[in-house]
Amino acid sequence: MERINELQSFNLSEGNEREMDFLESSFFRSPNRHLPTPAEVKALSGDASTSSQPRPVTFSDLSRTFQESVPVPEVVGWRIDQENNVFIYMELISGQTLLDCWDELSILDKNTLCDQLYQIIGDLRQLEQESSNKYIGSLRQKRLLEYVFQEGREAGAFSSIGEFNDWLSFLPQSRFPMLNRYKDPYREFLPDTGEIKFTHADLHRGNIIVSTTGPARILAIVDGAQAGWYPDYWEYCKACYTCLYEDEWGLEVLWAEKEILVFNIHHDD
Repeated sequence: MERINELQSFNLSEGNEREMDFLESSFFRSPNRHLPTPAEVKALSGDASTSSQPRPVTFSDLSRTFQESVPVPEVVGWRIDQENNVFIYMELISGQTLLDCWDELSILDKNTLCDQLYQIIGDLRQLEQESSNKYIGSLRQKRLLEYVFQEGREAGAFSSIGEFNDWLSFLPQSRFPMLNRYKDPYREFLPDTGEIKFTHADLHRGNIIVSTTGPARILAIVDGAQAGWYPDYWEYCKACYTCLYEDEWGLEVLWAEKEILVFNIHHDD
């Protein structure tokens, strides 16, 4: 299989612009197309200024790194209004979440979707950092946006897996007085060897959009807000964190996917 090229930092937006249009996206291939204004989005949403997670607004009349190998919604632009509310404009994926339909799926469809997920995550993990600048963090060597770290000390960026593991091991004690701190007995179970991989970091069934009619097909992996460069074990551990381990998804599916989620066993054709 052909490997995906390095993700180079100079090709990425800093994210500081208050307006951004991705003119190479399919939305702008037709002439004279414009994104709705934040005011138009607010008018349709109704709760954009009162909710921390306002519902998405659909405008039905309205080039990717991975092409089709990793299906994600195409982002076409963003706006930041005068109140610093951020509006992200992206492709609507018409389907259902795997969480909503999992219990009704046949064994055959479940196996088909799991095989597709195996391939998608394998392709995602082929993305490489610049060879001269390895780190653990979000894009552009910023801190990790991992949800489980949001209430603690700023997470990175880190120069190595060992440095990340030391920080993770110390995190539960970070608010203790120095005299009350102790050597973490579980630190030795965090492997300092391995590779740094691009990681979705929120891989649960609610973030996997699938077809509503046969054949069973993954249409998109969504909500990459926590994505970044993590130790290779993180995708599996975080996926287990998002579900009950005795649930079929945790007990059978994630365990079966462990090789690709952790060890990146992905052979070239």
